[in-house]
Amino acid sequence: MDEPTTTTGPAINGQPSIIALLTSEQLKKYPHLRALRLFINEAFESNHSGPAANFLFPYNSPRLGRDNQLSDELGPDAFTFIVSSMELNNVDTPQLYACVSGRPLALKETKVLHDMQRTKAPIDLEHYEAWEIKTLAVNPMIQRQGLGSLLVGLVETEVVKRGVETGLQGLKMKSQSFDSTTRGMTFGGIEITDGATRKPVVLALSGCREVIEAWYRGRGFVTTEILPMRKGTGGTTRDWEICFMQKDVKI
Repeated sequence: MDEPTTTTGPAINGQPSIIALLTSEQLKKYPHLRALRLFINEAFESNHSGPAANFLFPYNSPRLGRDNQLSDELGPDAFTFIVSSMELNNVDTPQLYACVSGRPLALKETKVLHDMQRTKAPIDLEHYEAWEIKTLAVNPMIQRQGLGSLLVGLVETEVVKRGVETGLQGLKMKSQSFDSTTRGMTFGGIEITDGATRKPVVLALSGCREVIEAWYRGRGFVTTEILPMRKGTGGTTRDWEICFMQKDVKI
């Protein structure tokens, strides 16, 4: 199996970081899956069980119950970015700073149709190529330093790159780089050339409205649907709303 692609990330609290891009198969074999699960659960609890979400979930309500749950949820064609303090193969458990996953949306597995049993999809999958952001998590101690925005940008670049890798004509890759002054990164960026033909690309996500909506709106996403949920759904302590959002990705 090929090793995950890595690049130098931004300095975090004065310390260097590494950004790794893992395929679904590489994520299954990630040597620190337990640490990753605990990290995601800590970030989830910070955002959903505290004052930011008006204590929507009780404490000790983990997002992931087992080490391989994330890879099982994502499916075979997904990818995951992990920002950590050291190389993935280091024998010691790295300090995990942030992570995010993306997966292609198919009609049978969209959250809107499958999980919520809706009668229509907000994205016309016949005319659009759709991807979903899954499980964006940032260490609660270093939030509001731009890591979340950095990862969303990497997901946007990756979903465009995936079109190149599957044979899309008229696009070519740029070199990988990181600009520490603007926190901008290209992880295999894209240059458009003549003859590019591709469906418009849409990036979608969903989650608790009061946790995600304002933050993602600040990053170019728009709300497409609000779904009211009853108290007790998923162990919640009150009535709440699921927010469905999406963004057109420039190719």
